[in-house]
Amino acid sequence: MRGRGDGAEEQIAQFADPESRDLGPRIRGPLPLPWTPLVVNGGPMDADIRRGRTLAATLRAHVVNPVVRGLLCSPAHRLLSGSVLLLAYTGRRSAVRRQLPAMYAVLNDRFVVVAGQPDTKTWWRNFAGDDRPVTVTVAGGRRDCRARLLEPRTAERELAVDAYRQRYPRLPVEDAAPVLVLTPDHQR
Repeated sequence: MRGRGDGAEEQIAQFADPESRDLGPRIRGPLPLPWTPLVVNGGPMDADIRRGRTLAATLRAHVVNPVVRGLLCSPAHRLLSGSVLLLAYTGRRSAVRRQLPAMYAVLNDRFVVVAGQPDTKTWWRNFAGDDRPVTVTVAGGRRDCRARLLEPRTAERELAVDAYRQRYPRLPVEDAAPVLVLTPDHQR
């Protein structure tokens, strides 16, 4: 590579060196495309990368989930309402109100939600212990429910997992996957 005098060689050498993390004054002008950082320092996804989240999880949290939430709360909810509900809950320790889309199955008049890849997600831990109040948006309507994390190896959990597997036969459900049952308030 011949010297172009624009500092490109220095930029390339900096990114090729794993010890060099300083993006300080040595960078002049735009970086060549292969070396352009995907996340701008201080951006909303930067914290996710520092926490060790995968790119897929970061995109799901910042792109896919907001679009799905918007669809479920709009007149276009029919596109997803047959398989996805919007679960709104308050964090057990943080007391922050959160909403997340989740696939569901119906068991009698209750909703069954299985947390896929539980090692990479923490939201389901909010439901350990006693029943917790949640709001479910499904089929364009909101319902107040009580959410309960089912204990492993119980008959109720097996019925819930069977209903989920029947609804989604191609979706693998791990034996250790957390299973929530959402019971509408009028049934308590």
